[in-house]
Amino acid sequence: MNMLYVLPSCIPHAGTIHLKYPRLAAVCRKLEVDFAHAMMGFDIRGGRSVPRIEGVVICEEFERYVMDAYWEEERCVIVFITYRKCEYEYRECLARSWSVT
Repeated sequence: MNMLYVLPSCIPHAGTIHLKYPRLAAVCRKLEVDFAHAMMGFDIRGGRSVPRIEGVVICEEFERYVMDAYWEEERCVIVFITYRKCEYEYRECLARSWSVT
């Protein structure tokens, strides 16, 4: 389900909150928290109208729970990216040391 806003002030104030973080919808799905994609309008790409999704809308009572899980997920992503970068640099170093000049 999507919620369409033109301005952030159009968010329903009845216990909902708009969170603008990347990959937050995946965290909400994992936690089985009800959410709606926040569609903030449309962009034109390749001559077509494409919805512009900016975060999710959830109940205020789940904000702390979702954000704690989100930051833990982001920490895991950063660790994985760092691991991949170190692995790549190690392989490059091996390739340079074994290359014939």
